[in-house]
Amino acid sequence: MLQTRNLILAVLSSVVMVSTSACNKKARVIVADVDGQIVYASDLEKSAAKALSEERERFYHLQKQKLEEYVNAVLLTREAKKSGVSVETVLDREVQSKIMPITDDEIEVFYRSNKSRLGMDLKESGEQIREFLRVKKTETQKTLYLKSLRSNSRIQTYLKAPPLFRADVPIGLAVQRTRISAGDDRQV
Repeated sequence: MLQTRNLILAVLSSVVMVSTSACNKKARVIVADVDGQIVYASDLEKSAAKALSEERERFYHLQKQKLEEYVNAVLLTREAKKSGVSVETVLDREVQSKIMPITDDEIEVFYRSNKSRLGMDLKESGEQIREFLRVKKTETQKTLYLKSLRSNSRIQTYLKAPPLFRADVPIGLAVQRTRISAGDDRQV
């Protein structure tokens, strides 16, 4: 539900961002009509600038993450086709086969380092720790493999980061323009 809400806010932010850029071209984009009182995109942008900026920033990071995942999938698929095997076979060969089994010593070291957070003894948590460490090793090896595929490819992305939020801050009789990045909790 929270993800759906965030997605809707991100889409609305994108619409407002596109609308706002149209406003910059002297076009006044209407986003609402309240009993004859027109609400323009620029009005919405002014009244909710910080929140919209934060949502644009979150949306950008989501797009960037999903683009990275997509690029990785393209590289893996290309490598599989080049080798004449499935993606799963490539991952088994380049990732799984290079992971050493988790030793009892590794489990014990992890347990001792995290004993207070685990809340159970070593015998009870041993297999869970083994699986956790196996997953971490797998992620690390997969990241290394993908990095090697990327280093042998020319990848250029065209996502643009959203503009910084800029607030007008009154100081005495003058107004100073202040940059605040998304996620900054300072009150302006």
